Amino acid sequence: AAMQATVHITSSGFSPPTVTIKAGGTVTWINDDTSPHWVASNPHPVHTDYPGFDALSNIPSGGTYQFTFNNAGNWGYHDHRNPGLLGTVIVVQ
Repeated sequence: AAMQATVHITSSGFSPPTVTIKAGGTVTWINDDTSPHWVASNPHPVHTDYPGFDALSNIPSGGTYQFTFNNAGNWGYHDHRNPGLLGTVIVVQ
């Protein structure tokens, strides 16, 4: 697994929907949509599965959000503005 991964956000969701990184690795989300998006840990709306994994605000068109995952596991996330858009970060040791 890599130490970095990139996920593109579009109007139809996250691409790729699942990425795998090593513990201590960072994922970067890039908003390729014209509308804002808000990446956050499941479950909606409380974002408590992975504390701290929450952009806390809108990611504007062309903007980015990065998060470093130190805890191994399968971490589901969603777009807080559109909770039907789902993704997963798999973190391995």
